[in-house]
Amino acid sequence: MQQRFAHATSRWINRADSVARKAIADAREKYMLDSILGKGINAAPGVAVATHLAKGTHPDPRVKDVVNPCVSFDALSQHAEVGSHNLAGQASREDVTGNGAVNSAGYELYLLLECVFDGKKLSDWISDKDEDAYLAFGGEDQAYSCLELLSNKSRTVATNEKLKQLYWFVGDEQSASDATVDAQYHLLAPLYATSLAHAVYGVLQEDRFGEANKAARQARRDGKLHDGPLRDYPQLAVQKMGGTKPQNISQLNSERGGNNYLLASLPPQWKSRDIRQPWGVQSVFDRMLIRREGVRATLADFLAFLKTDPPANVETRNRVDAYVSDLIDALVTLGGELQRAWPAHWTQDPRCELVREEQLWLDARRAEVDEDFGAEWQRMDWPAQIGKRFGNWLNTQLEKQFAVGDAEQREWANELLVDESEDGWAQNLHKQRTALNAPHYIPTRLGDQGAVA
Repeated sequence: MQQRFAHATSRWINRADSVARKAIADAREKYMLDSILGKGINAAPGVAVATHLAKGTHPDPRVKDVVNPCVSFDALSQHAEVGSHNLAGQASREDVTGNGAVNSAGYELYLLLECVFDGKKLSDWISDKDEDAYLAFGGEDQAYSCLELLSNKSRTVATNEKLKQLYWFVGDEQSASDATVDAQYHLLAPLYATSLAHAVYGVLQEDRFGEANKAARQARRDGKLHDGPLRDYPQLAVQKMGGTKPQNISQLNSERGGNNYLLASLPPQWKSRDIRQPWGVQSVFDRMLIRREGVRATLADFLAFLKTDPPANVETRNRVDAYVSDLIDALVTLGGELQRAWPAHWTQDPRCELVREEQLWLDARRAEVDEDFGAEWQRMDWPAQIGKRFGNWLNTQLEKQFAVGDAEQREWANELLVDESEDGWAQNLHKQRTALNAPHYIPTRLGDQGAVA
């Protein structure tokens, strides 16, 4: 009760005007024990404690006319998908639905009955005829009147014509299935999983507006490092339930202001990359690599990290390796897409102005039909040249703000050439060498200096 009172008065606590004083006085009266018991007992016949609401699709049906199940989360089967079973082990997750004018009173009584004393809920103490529980609830008669709130209000399985329903074809096990026979359909009435929706709402509210995520979001805007995770929910939709009177649906819906979050559940959409043939350019490093998704962001993060003047230790080395690895991944992906996107020999087109080593890298199949090209490819000088070009490119990006030289250039080149990760540079080259019967070593420098096996 203290927590509920504190939450109800939090927005008024620093105000002294008449509106705030009245709101605090009303809350104080609402959360008095006698008030909770009296109003809760009066509300009990018209409301139902539920985990799934029939009113999720229409606010009119009375709780006595439709089923509002109150399932035990602990008894639900566990499975990989997110569902109400994820609430197993969590207390007081149920909702109260029914008469919108008294849902709040019913909910406060429900929370009181859910309170645990000596390992048992107060409602269970009453059911077990505990004299102290009777006394706490104002006597035996009043205590049992409180339990009326937890009773099943709908005596039969029923729905209402105003609620959404759908016919589900199940066929007939005894005879041939016939979609024209009405008896071979089951009528389903979808219910709203209010307890799960409220739990999800709480998580998303904290992720969207909590102080921890605010700090992470600000750090991202400022380009600063942050220790915690940043949570984001793109394409989040909000479903309003109950219109201007969300309390007519349920108490938890009222506490959410009628807002219910819907996560985007769209199938993956194929984004065809605009892989244009690099006509008129001498290198794919000049324009195409920097335009790859994530490359600019990685470079920005890399520069921001270097600006912190990190100490020369293993952690710094790992961070640098991670940034370089991300850039290598982008380069290898770009190369793979260009190799697959166009027919063999495309670099023979007069519009292709790529330097020779990049032609050898991006059009390996030309080696099968072009004797001179094949001989150059087989000499395997070009991988080291590509590594050098990558090192030069990365140095160019960094030297705008830092002093980098030949040592760094060689380091970046080697990082590329010895990348043995799955689908990495070296693995792709291994496959091509096998296919074209080329030497099984990777020169890391021009000519025959410093080969890597």
